[in-house]
Amino acid sequence: MGRLSLEGMLHMSLQRKRLKSLRSSLVKRKLIKVKLILFLIFLILICYFFYLFLIRGFINEFFSIKGVELIGEVTFVSKVDLEAVAKEHLLTKNILTLDTRNFISAFKNNFLVLSSVSVKKSFPNKILVNLIERRPIALIKIGTSEALYVVDGEGFVLGIVENEVDNLPVLFLQDVKQIAVGDFVGDDLMLYFSTMFSKLGEFGQRVSSVTVYEASLSMILSNQTLIVFPRDKKALSKVYVLKEVIKKYQLLNIYLKKVDLRYDNVVVEY
Repeated sequence: MGRLSLEGMLHMSLQRKRLKSLRSSLVKRKLIKVKLILFLIFLILICYFFYLFLIRGFINEFFSIKGVELIGEVTFVSKVDLEAVAKEHLLTKNILTLDTRNFISAFKNNFLVLSSVSVKKSFPNKILVNLIERRPIALIKIGTSEALYVVDGEGFVLGIVENEVDNLPVLFLQDVKQIAVGDFVGDDLMLYFSTMFSKLGEFGQRVSSVTVYEASLSMILSNQTLIVFPRDKKALSKVYVLKEVIKKYQLLNIYLKKVDLRYDNVVVEY
């Protein structure tokens, strides 16, 4: 029994040593894992700060907009002003993250004289801004004023000129008291005239001037023929009637002094 008891004690001692060694091994493994995780976290932080301060800084500098070029001819606004505003909005911005839609919207709101603005990114750090200015279709005179206002097809007043411009008809507006550069004239008045001028141009007729009255439009063509239209929606359809009248009298080699389209039956003077 004494010998068995001694063997048991030795066995228990060996078991304790094994358990102690196993626990020590597990603790070491855990410490190694913890150290490895801490090292990985440290490595990730180093890489992040390296990216933040070096790589990101380099990328931002490399793609930072340094040049802005405006493409397109403008007449009614200073190109210097256009460049100044464009550079204010674009320079030093990151070309990769630049929202061109916001820039275009803000730019057009600043310069209503522009009908179209588009932007092209020229990598790595240059912006090309394409501009199209509103196209003049007529000159406007109001009341007894000698000023000639240039307007486009939407009725936007582009500017003032001292003398009449070739190929631009003069509109004498009797019911408009005051206008200024940057205003819109009439609701659909200029769109109406733009369509009419275009239709007349289809068969070779150019308008020299138009006087707008309350119920009628007196139009003088480039050959000095006076055309009187009703001031209503039927006027545009009367253009095709005028086309046939002019064609008929041209074949007869007769010069028309006046064509009155206000009535069901066309009144002609020659």
